[in-house]
Amino acid sequence: MDCPASSSKPQTLAVSTSDGQLALLQVTPACLAPLVRWDAHNAEVWSVAHYGNCQARAADDAWSQSLDLEPPTCMHTNRKAHAAGVCSIAPHPAHQHIVATGSYDDQLRIWDLRQTAWPVVLSQASTTGGVWRLKWHPHDPTKLLAACMYGGFQVFSTVAVPKTGEAAGEGECQGHGSGGQATAGSQDLVVTASFYDQLLHLWSPES
Repeated sequence: MDCPASSSKPQTLAVSTSDGQLALLQVTPACLAPLVRWDAHNAEVWSVAHYGNCQARAADDAWSQSLDLEPPTCMHTNRKAHAAGVCSIAPHPAHQHIVATGSYDDQLRIWDLRQTAWPVVLSQASTTGGVWRLKWHPHDPTKLLAACMYGGFQVFSTVAVPKTGEAAGEGECQGHGSGGQATAGSQDLVVTASFYDQLLHLWSPES
């Protein structure tokens, strides 16, 4: 499908598939048009994030990768850090060199990708359940929400991620509750969902 020409800057959407392929789509009000598509993994790709001119993705073959997309070129592949398939990958909204990954091995990891030859794990924490999804706090760069398969919903605070204007340093992730009820402040809300019980929950801080 061809999209009509637009004077505004085109928006893009990264898509992963169960057969290990990735695609980058151009998004317009009229249509979605494929820009590039390639074979990326030998197993299901569970999560993909597009930021700048790069992609970060997580797959069942325990890889997490970043790519230069013009053309698709592998910048980093990691098969050793995760003891099982990688379910979720989440680039930091304010610091593009920082990425969080979650795995079936019940571990949450925070990475510094500035050393492309060998990214550094800044911090790591046990979640008591495979990490199905990750979501950074939109305003507090130190907080991260994790949806864990057997550990409920947990909010983690990491000193490894700097506040704006600070440099990153090594640190630890610390959990602040499970079940999705732990939040950063009175204005915070968390929406959680599960396909097992077919429920959608909206959590707010306890009064």
